[in-house]
Amino acid sequence: MNFMTNNLPSFHLDDQIPGDLAAYPAVQLSEYSNWASVARWGAKIFISASKPLKEVKKIAGKLKHVTDDDMNLVLRALRFVQDEIRYLGIEFGINSHKPYSPHIVLKRRFGDCKDKSLLLTLVLHELGIKAWPVLVNSECKRYKCCKGLGFIGEAHSRLC
Repeated sequence: MNFMTNNLPSFHLDDQIPGDLAAYPAVQLSEYSNWASVARWGAKIFISASKPLKEVKKIAGKLKHVTDDDMNLVLRALRFVQDEIRYLGIEFGINSHKPYSPHIVLKRRFGDCKDKSLLLTLVLHELGIKAWPVLVNSECKRYKCCKGLGFIGEAHSRLC
């Protein structure tokens, strides 16, 4: 594969340019042809890390003991993951893309966005609330860099 260009004009990048503006020409390469392929890949990774755990059942039981209102359950589950699991990303090897098992995350009391998203999703499932992990690029504030496959930088949970 060759990429070649000639006679490119020079330009000065202004210090005040927004960080999410794609100021330079770019090429994106991926082994995936579309977002559906990426979604299938991501689903496999999250499913392989999401085995039923008694720790998750215990957390859900405690939350249900306080309230049975779905909105309050969602808020309490979110608060648990935000307050009790410190954010810390250790992005090495397979776990740069695959979340750690919730068992490990609960034992360590820390995890990155993938870990926390998976834990929240599993707690919500235990509470009878439909939720799925969602891969997003939170740096695409203006959606300019999201025209192609782009870079997926974070995982979040989607509620239905």
